[in-house]
Amino acid sequence: SATPTPSATPTPSATPTPIQTQSTARLISGGLLNDAPTLGSQINLKTDLTLGQNAYGKGVEVSADQLKPGTEFIVSLYSQRVQLISAVVDGSGAITLKANIPSELEPGNHRVIVTGIDSLGRPVQAVAGFRIDSSGTVLAYSPGAQVSMSLTEIQSQIDRALNAGKPLFDVKLHPGLIATVALAVASLLGTMGIGGLSGASGFGGGSSSQSSPKQKSSQGKLASVVTKKLKAVKTEKEAKGDSSRTWKLPGTLAFDRLVIRGTTESGKYTALLPRVLVDGTWARAMFGSGALALWLVGLVIGVISSHSVNYQPLPPTLSLLLIIVALGILDSAIGAIAWLTMALISLFTGHIHTLADVRTLLGMFVLFSSLPLLAHAIRPLRRVSDGSLMQRFDRVADYVMPPIFVAFAASSMFKALNGLSGLQLVNSNQFGSLRLTVIIFFLVRMALEDFSHALYPKRTIAAQPIKLSSQSQLASWIAILGKLGIFLLISAPFFGLGLYTLLALALTAFGLIAKLYEDRIPNVLWINKWYPRGVARFLLLLVVGVYVGAVVLGDHPSVTQIRNTYAIILLPGLIAGILEIVGREGWDWPERWFKRWVGSIVWLTALGIVAGFIHIK
Repeated sequence: SATPTPSATPTPSATPTPIQTQSTARLISGGLLNDAPTLGSQINLKTDLTLGQNAYGKGVEVSADQLKPGTEFIVSLYSQRVQLISAVVDGSGAITLKANIPSELEPGNHRVIVTGIDSLGRPVQAVAGFRIDSSGTVLAYSPGAQVSMSLTEIQSQIDRALNAGKPLFDVKLHPGLIATVALAVASLLGTMGIGGLSGASGFGGGSSSQSSPKQKSSQGKLASVVTKKLKAVKTEKEAKGDSSRTWKLPGTLAFDRLVIRGTTESGKYTALLPRVLVDGTWARAMFGSGALALWLVGLVIGVISSHSVNYQPLPPTLSLLLIIVALGILDSAIGAIAWLTMALISLFTGHIHTLADVRTLLGMFVLFSSLPLLAHAIRPLRRVSDGSLMQRFDRVADYVMPPIFVAFAASSMFKALNGLSGLQLVNSNQFGSLRLTVIIFFLVRMALEDFSHALYPKRTIAAQPIKLSSQSQLASWIAILGKLGIFLLISAPFFGLGLYTLLALALTAFGLIAKLYEDRIPNVLWINKWYPRGVARFLLLLVVGVYVGAVVLGDHPSVTQIRNTYAIILLPGLIAGILEIVGREGWDWPERWFKRWVGSIVWLTALGIVAGFIHIK
């Protein structure tokens, strides 16, 4: 081809407007696990660059559709302002161009940039990056990705993508993902309550002796609501496992005391850590100090995973990620240890530089360690049975009901990593493997819980604290401020930090504070009686959320519309949390078969919506 001719820096004259997507109502109600791509002009930028090979002469291929006929489509090398090739879009609106990387490039970072105009007259562009040494050998490479912001605004992001070896991910080009995340947050918020994963008001456990009488009453009661499904079912009967040698290993009693003390002491300052520590009681009951080997596995897999991504704050390869998720379902502490290992290695090796790095780590923690805690909010993982048919039905329901919803939550967390990081870390081809892993290991966890309770009932009691500690008033307020800070940090890439996000923050703060002082709020018995619980609440919030999203956003929402309605989309979940506070106690429905058959219908309906078999609109 002809010798490349220098040209002006190819920066679009205006920031591209995000492309439109499918109808949000169809995207969501057509299957909350639906991963359909966005619609609109798409630019696919591919190169033949390979790490460790020479970059000179390597091919560049670009294809695009839905462009404006008669406009110029340009492929340039930004670092030296060289236009590689250009052409005028024909009447079809589609184009394909091929070029080559020129020789004798200077060592350092280079960017292949594609610019054009879509069918609606809006600038569109894509970028790929690579780094070479003095001989032209590729030292780092970031695959091509379409972006919406001006290239001058994302220079640091391009460099970060280059160091990570990942394509950029521009969340503004994926309003469907933003809507999905918003509805998932709203549904899960309503299901788990205002306190979220860390429990009622984010605090609690059993009452501590340091608490004031008023504080003890409030936090002790709140703790019982959240931790009753985490604690073993007490029994006076001793089973075969209690006298076996499987748990009588050296250091078992010391290990039990260490975990129990760590759980109770940490509960004075945080609510999440005690729940993580107590989650793996089944393993300590059966294997005593041998359960420490599972924690060591988490440490080792964390080191291996960190090495696999060159110690950067990024999720590891899919196989390693699935291993961590599976171990985290078996015991939340294993996932937490793997995550902490990766986070500390990234920190001490100097790889954490931006808020996007911190957000990525937070997203990884939720995925690695929170799934069993979420399952507790839906159905009990431990249940006593009197041998009756009704009790057996309930236990079967414990196995059947949560898996698909926990898989839905895991999928949402997994998808959100792209938006949190600003990098394309995961893709739709990986979602099925994650969901299958979650479902399988949830069932394994349930079987282990039943096995432990049946054969090691006494050990199950001995391996965990009798009650958890409550936080002080000061620690509770610090926890609220911490949650609100994380709320803003996580919301920023999806919804920005505008007025509507601040309104959502205010509503969340109101709910957290109300939960902290719920004893001062009148309890309404009829709300407690009729307010849906468990899967029924999830279904209600799902349906309401989808309808609110459909009405507020319309059929083709832009990013601006979604961001401006964030607070409205979250409103049903926040209202549900307030209703839970107002109707917090006082009524227990009789244990009858009618209740169970209605619950089965509710579960099947919610399952159909989540899996996409039932379309609300």
